[in-house]
Amino acid sequence: MDEFLLNLIKVDLGYKWCDDSTNEKLKHLIAEGLSYLKKYSPSADFQSDEFAISLLKNYVLYALSNATDDFKVNYKDEILLFSDLGRASDVSQEEVTR
Repeated sequence: MDEFLLNLIKVDLGYKWCDDSTNEKLKHLIAEGLSYLKKYSPSADFQSDEFAISLLKNYVLYALSNATDDFKVNYKDEILLFSDLGRASDVSQEEVTR
């Protein structure tokens, strides 16, 4: 698990401190969110792409409330845009390698 993402999400969600159990839960939800979002944009950069990071943070926020189905509905437009941006990025990378 990337400590950068863990710390970023902890700060943004207002966790001033965490015990091991909370850290493990957040790590699990981050991994789950990455897995879900990478289906739409496999090459997304969750280290520097603010849009990707924002989607991940919101996924984790909803997951903490056991509301990932609501995330999928409420963020449908953003997820579609994320997918489109990922496809455009993949196409432009293919053209560079030709």
